[in-house]
Amino acid sequence: MLSLVKELMAFLVSTVEQQDLAVRGTVVEGRRTRRLIIELCRGPEIRLEAEFGFHIQKRGALLVTWTTWFRWPKPEEMLRDLRPPSPYDGPDVPEIRKARTQLYPIAVLRVVNDHKSNHVYFFPPEADAIRCHLVDVVDTLLQKVLPDFQPYCDVDIFSRAATEPMAKSRLEMREIVVAAILAAAGKRREFEAWREACRNGFVGPGRRNATGTQASAVAYQEKYMLALENRLLDSD
Repeated sequence: MLSLVKELMAFLVSTVEQQDLAVRGTVVEGRRTRRLIIELCRGPEIRLEAEFGFHIQKRGALLVTWTTWFRWPKPEEMLRDLRPPSPYDGPDVPEIRKARTQLYPIAVLRVVNDHKSNHVYFFPPEADAIRCHLVDVVDTLLQKVLPDFQPYCDVDIFSRAATEPMAKSRLEMREIVVAAILAAAGKRREFEAWREACRNGFVGPGRRNATGTQASAVAYQEKYMLALENRLLDSD
């Protein structure tokens, strides 16, 4: 099965390169999972990527997944470097330390399921059927996803879209991530408005409505906000 996965990944690389798309890299997770990351488009700071996953299942099935996300190193680094200690932090073991030092996509696109299922099982895993599926997904990305979201690779457009009411239907990200986006974009007024919206419960639970563990989460977010505000002020 692993040899089939390697063959499919080589086919996918060839397919995307024929469309003048760049391969960002591959990820190996144990003996059963391989991932391929491609770049759909990029702006001066933000890029839109798609990740394909090949997951070997029990009883000879193969799960093929795909998702799309935005990468913007500046706010990703802010979220990593300014992260305050959390009451929910686990033991200080190598796996946890590695997770804390990694950078994660700034936002995941929710709209992929509007066009085509992004989790498809093949049993038995027939190579021709999977190749057709991969070609179909790449076409979907180029014809339906890319035209709508290529403008988001612009910092001003992306930071404005992150705070819009429709954002949750398009972009998967937490409230603190939106704050980091605004701080990275230098949008001080918008950052202050977003922080107040979070405090007052217009976005998230807010300080007044939070109780118990939720109150702890709100207090943790407030520390995060303060660190982001200080970084924003330092950059003025």
